[in-house]
Amino acid sequence: MGNFGQTIWRWVKGKLPYLITLVLVLALLILYFWNRIFVVIGPGQAGALYRPLTSGTITDYVYPEGLQVLFPLNTMTIYDTRVQVIQHDLTVLTNRGLPITLKLAIRFRPIYELVGVLHQQVGVDYPKKVILPQIESVLRRRIGQHSPEEIYTNKEGVLSNIIALAIEEVGQKFVEVDEIIIRTVELPKPVRTAIEEKLIYEQRHLAYKFR
Repeated sequence: MGNFGQTIWRWVKGKLPYLITLVLVLALLILYFWNRIFVVIGPGQAGALYRPLTSGTITDYVYPEGLQVLFPLNTMTIYDTRVQVIQHDLTVLTNRGLPITLKLAIRFRPIYELVGVLHQQVGVDYPKKVILPQIESVLRRRIGQHSPEEIYTNKEGVLSNIIALAIEEVGQKFVEVDEIIIRTVELPKPVRTAIEEKLIYEQRHLAYKFR
């Protein structure tokens, strides 16, 4: 070993306790911040990154599936970009002031390219902040213009058109709604009975005319 090598070895030997302490501190820091440094974005997910010390929320880039290595102070929020379903019940008034209850199943997903914007402007609870209020607003406004019979029987596609309008409006809020499924339409029993009796009478009348 030359003089230079001996000098390095003496220096390392003299600093060995400090070097060991430094390595242990670094190891403890990495272990403590492990979940913030190494983030795994799973299948069907996308990440939105927030940088508190620089640019804030990154809106022009969506982090894809796989392992992401981050600066410890940054925060990655993971969004599920697969099709999701929420069930929702609401009661609205028709143009005659009678209540009608709709039980819905809503299929939706965030628009992948807009996950960063969605995170910045709405947040992870966007179904409660955007999807449900927007759908309720459209349904209340439009159903209030029609009679219970028109809604219950979907006369001339009235209810279908209202649902299509709700899907279109929600789509302007960084979210894609694939479908709104109407599971049931419930009216007060006397109203439902009257409508059903009227429909039966109309069918009998048509059959009589045919004969």
